[in-house]
Amino acid sequence: MYVSAQAVAKLAADLPANGDGRAQVITLALVLGALESRTLKDAWRNATPSWSHHASSADYLRWLAANDYPLAAVEEVITEAKDAESVDAQYLSDAVKE
Repeated sequence: MYVSAQAVAKLAADLPANGDGRAQVITLALVLGALESRTLKDAWRNATPSWSHHASSADYLRWLAANDYPLAAVEEVITEAKDAESVDAQYLSDAVKE
């Protein structure tokens, strides 16, 4: 979902004088949305972190997990909490049971 700069500016301008808390939530949502949009659909294929000044998909997902977000199995592969082979084996095992 794309949110225009004008829409964000209007949202911020319409905040009441005591809207600092809301402004922080809006800022957090914008930052998390930007990180989410940078997470490629095949990020699990290359979970090795790259050294740069940017947060990686794994960094973003680790932050979500540290804040009580339950990661999906493929997200756990990206964070290297699980390896792709064990996730695939578990998926196949679960599929056989159904």
